[in-house]
Amino acid sequence: MYLFQRNKHFSLRSCLISFLLNQLLVLGVTAWKNVYYDMANITTTATFNAESNTYDISPTTPFNITCFYVNADFTFDYAEVKWSSGSPTSPLFIFNNDKAEPGFQASPREIPQNSPENGSVSLIVDQLPSSYYSNSDSPKIWFKCEVLTVNRDNNKTLIHSYINRSIEISFVSPVEITEVLEDQTVEEGDTLILSCPTSGLPRPTVEWSRTDDRALAASLGGGLIHRSPDGNLALKNITSTDSATYQCSAWNRVTSPVSRTVTVTVLHKPVVTVHTLIVNQMVGYHTELRCVAPPSLPVLLTVRWYYTPLKHSEADEVEEINDDTARYSYTNRTDAAASIITTLVIEPVQEVDFTRSFCCVYENQLGESEACISVQDSDKPVSVNGKKPRKEQINHSSCLQAHWTYFMTSCILATFYIIL
Repeated sequence: MYLFQRNKHFSLRSCLISFLLNQLLVLGVTAWKNVYYDMANITTTATFNAESNTYDISPTTPFNITCFYVNADFTFDYAEVKWSSGSPTSPLFIFNNDKAEPGFQASPREIPQNSPENGSVSLIVDQLPSSYYSNSDSPKIWFKCEVLTVNRDNNKTLIHSYINRSIEISFVSPVEITEVLEDQTVEEGDTLILSCPTSGLPRPTVEWSRTDDRALAASLGGGLIHRSPDGNLALKNITSTDSATYQCSAWNRVTSPVSRTVTVTVLHKPVVTVHTLIVNQMVGYHTELRCVAPPSLPVLLTVRWYYTPLKHSEADEVEEINDDTARYSYTNRTDAAASIITTLVIEPVQEVDFTRSFCCVYENQLGESEACISVQDSDKPVSVNGKKPRKEQINHSSCLQAHWTYFMTSCILATFYIIL
């Protein structure tokens, strides 16, 4: 007995076929065979994408699938059109108990007996159920059309004919960044995760970069672009150099990149730099020591100077420099880049200044940073590797070498003159 089963439900047609087969057996039909062959062709109104070699359609766009058959024998006892979807290994019939899923129509549902040998059957999808595409990052749905016929040959052999063809449809939709990216303010040392939630089919590719074209943090590989599988950018152990505007770009094969930006502000202690750690000057002259700190958040509260012995220990006292400190004074100014420049003036320089280290201190609400500069007596010879240069030996050696070169050159010229 041959039964048609659809998702564990017996349809009315299956019962009819069972009844028909029993009757045929009663009439003396004692053998049957199955015959399988493909439809002549299958087409769809979905758009063919040559680059991805797929048929693409928006989930909300109606579409048709049509199967064409040729040279079919419809002198049958029974015929039925079946449509299934899902995957070849796990097909689900679209029509159960003669009722279609919402959004589907079949035309025709049955093929009358003695129909023309060449024809077609179509599946009309008015509105695809969201269950077909909502649970997949790259939904590709397999559709199969099938015409089943039952007839007898001259030997009363029962023949089951299966004419079928399948096609795969990819559901696509444009990329969207679904949330507004809000600017972030964090403290130095924190961890910040920037999110870029997206929608689209196939699943969008998400990349992060800095709008100033500087490299990303070393923890992200240090490159200009970071591709994120989950759409997030994790900034760990943040430093002041991570203060920037970051751009999230997302795309798939359907859509050109769409972008959003988010500005990250890192609150940190001031960062102090000096042009040189040692300034050369002679006793009695004027000299200036300078420190620079770029803009910081929170803003600077104070800038000050102090000095301490050049080779100092923790027990040494720190001498603050203020308006009452003799020979020392300092001024602060802001340059065009909003950096704070502080300049310490020593006038005049004395021997004691060569034994001191002068330090500038920048402070804001998160702490303070400093840099120190020393003054070196430029009137004394500079030692090299702890040894003073041996000027006399160097001069004598150079002189002897010059005289010897002159003597040899003169001899060669004289010899050449005599030969001539």
